[in-house]
Amino acid sequence: MGELKKYSDIRRDLNVTDATVSNWIKTGVIPAYPNENGFDPDTYDQIIDNIILQYNKLQKRANRLENHSGSVNSTITFSEKSRLIINKLRDIEEVQRFSLNHLIFIISVIILERRYLISCKVGKKRLYLTSDNPTFTGFLNIWMREFENNSVGLYKRLIIFDFPIDEKDFIGAAYESLRSVSDKSLNGAYFTPAHLTQGVCVPVNAKVIDPCSGTGTMLLNILSPEHNPANIILRDIDRTALRIAKVNFVLFFDSAKKLVKTETCDILNPEFVSRKKFDFVISNPPWGAKFSAERKKQLIESFPDLSTNESFSIALLQSMKMLSKTGKLYFILPESIMYVGSHLNIRKKIFSKNNSVRIIHYGKAFKSVMSSVVRLEIEKAGRRNFIVRDGKELEFFNYQIEKNQFRPPFVSNKNEMEILQKILSVPSFTLDGKCSFGLGIVTGNNHKHLLRDLNRINNKTEVIYTGKELNKFKFSDPKFCIDYNPQILQQTAPLKQYRSTKICYRFISDSLITCLDESGKLVLNSINFFIIHSSQLSPKALCTYLNSSVATFIFRKMFNSTKVLKSHIEMLPIPNCIFENAKVLEGLYDKAANGQDVMSEADEVCNAMFLLDS
Repeated sequence: MGELKKYSDIRRDLNVTDATVSNWIKTGVIPAYPNENGFDPDTYDQIIDNIILQYNKLQKRANRLENHSGSVNSTITFSEKSRLIINKLRDIEEVQRFSLNHLIFIISVIILERRYLISCKVGKKRLYLTSDNPTFTGFLNIWMREFENNSVGLYKRLIIFDFPIDEKDFIGAAYESLRSVSDKSLNGAYFTPAHLTQGVCVPVNAKVIDPCSGTGTMLLNILSPEHNPANIILRDIDRTALRIAKVNFVLFFDSAKKLVKTETCDILNPEFVSRKKFDFVISNPPWGAKFSAERKKQLIESFPDLSTNESFSIALLQSMKMLSKTGKLYFILPESIMYVGSHLNIRKKIFSKNNSVRIIHYGKAFKSVMSSVVRLEIEKAGRRNFIVRDGKELEFFNYQIEKNQFRPPFVSNKNEMEILQKILSVPSFTLDGKCSFGLGIVTGNNHKHLLRDLNRINNKTEVIYTGKELNKFKFSDPKFCIDYNPQILQQTAPLKQYRSTKICYRFISDSLITCLDESGKLVLNSINFFIIHSSQLSPKALCTYLNSSVATFIFRKMFNSTKVLKSHIEMLPIPNCIFENAKVLEGLYDKAANGQDVMSEADEVCNAMFLLDS
């Protein structure tokens, strides 16, 4: 029958939290044990399959897309020849018996040998390695000792491969490609495509450090053989990656005597920062590394100024401390650091009075990562800020972003920048403190709780609306009904809130879509809502404004989000003159609710409130 499985196995195998498993048990996604001992293996496999089918996001954890096609899974760009070799390595069963660390060591030895940088003699039981630098020879032999002199067989198996000896960081590409997706996601370890470093210039005698270097990809794409290896320091938590980096730079400088300094250490350690200061700090820090609850708590306590345990924010803070008085920092980061509310404190430090900042937007630059990417450049001199999108550079100033949680404007050109500046110069107010917010219902299992047969509505059920039925000014016909019982639903707001007069807005959206509900509708979590407390502010007038093109323009350029959050609604500027235009806006709302197309007229009125041309 096999070993019985527990709830803890579900948590481990699907990499979810105890709270998630508890919610699945509560909502019936996971059944109770058929006996007190657990599930038999067949039942357990069915449960896992059902969860994956219902919760497709489990196959895309942390925005990483696992490659099921068998092709090389790497963010490094390399040749078709390399791709074929790495795929073949993956398919050779006898090679799979060796550790990845061992495989990478032998590949390194073969490439170094073919570049005439080391000598390798094959004995009966071990390899004999030498070079013209005793330090580098010692480094290789210490690495080899980890494998208990079991390298001869693997060497003989791999020597037949035509490894590319001149391709930049082929060894790193092989290492990244042959690691599991879960391992890379756990540590946030995705290597840097070359085009993200274009335009970065480092003088040959500058002191430079990459504090999260991996295999050294970034500096390999930036530096030249004329640079002084004594001024280059590479640090990382991944010991194998650092060993590859050491080999990579021997290949890069074409000399075993030119060694960069590598140090195994964790940038998330509060004591990481060196007393040394550097002219250049260049890195692609870990993104979204997964931590235990205890580790998260420790990071929050260690970095109270940040109020976050996000790995890239901590890495950035630590790295900024290592800059010399005129130093420059280049970091590859998720675009979210510039716009998500939880990164406010690190943005305050980025846009310090003593920094010049340049932000280059690249879009979705990583092959296997869904997040958009920026290159953040900080110079410890001057006080000028620029954004670069589609090759166009635009300057902005701290006073323009201070009231928007230091989010830089997400504009594409000078015209959009001027429009946003004009909008923000008009006297306005916000909804902060003037309303209360509520969340749509989270069932925990829509398949179980949402009923499609509206004819089954009775005294226990009523219709419920989803984001698809929420349109500007009105709701479409509902598709589902529900037995509203908070005891069996994962999350609900107080019933009183649903029954109140409220403004509903679509949650997943890159534009503002709102509708006034005066009949106490139930809404699913794809719809959130707020209740206005001020009798002076007309809900219909406010809805008309929020549905206008200018409001969506502000939302996109200020927040750059595909989710409409409570903080966005609270911070969105509302022109003071909305009160004197309330009657006109209310009339437009009523017409739209009755099916008339009023958007052109609504846009004209709302543009005029901001003194914009139609």
